Amino acid sequence: MAGSDSDVTFYFGLGSRYSYLAATQIPAIQSKIGERFEWRPLMSTCLTASTGTSAMQWDEEHGEWWGARISGQYREAYRQRDLARWAGYYDVPYHEPQSPAMDPKRRTLFCVAATIAGEGQRYASRMFEAIYAESLVIDESMCQDIAAEVDLSPESITALIDSGEADQAHTSWLDEAEKAGVFGVPSFVYQDSVFWGNDRLVLLEQALSR
Repeated sequence: MAGSDSDVTFYFGLGSRYSYLAATQIPAIQSKIGERFEWRPLMSTCLTASTGTSAMQWDEEHGEWWGARISGQYREAYRQRDLARWAGYYDVPYHEPQSPAMDPKRRTLFCVAATIAGEGQRYASRMFEAIYAESLVIDESMCQDIAAEVDLSPESITALIDSGEADQAHTSWLDEAEKAGVFGVPSFVYQDSVFWGNDRLVLLEQALSR
């Protein structure tokens, strides 16, 4: 379930560069304001499926993201400069990620399973670090190793995925996100308001401070 009115629900995708950037700032916000964040990993392609073509769908014909047709912010050269600027502003490492050596949905379900097991934030933070700070290729073995790093049983986490329990939770979170008005990641839901994008963190922090 999503958090209560006094919580922030953080919907993110492992393949979302801006989700990584936003995630690096959550601990500082939590420390300063004391708000609790509920981390909800989603496959963003599932979230955008109902709206048709996603802005982040690759356009093979033009060699560009589909969204570049309507906005320069989706042009790859601009995106890379923007990502580098934000990483510099936050003083965090950033490398363009390697493609995972596994099904991206299953990689997401490892984060879902870790959340069910009570270590969602630690697991996702370590996964983001491996992907964007260390530029590692994520495979099944690494997903299990990260579980052990955050004091979870790799066997138990894998069992949550293979039993279908993690997928059921993911479907439930997708439904909750859509009902809340979430249309992309990263998104933060606080008191029925959606704050979409890493650059809306300042507005979220202002709302939390009131």
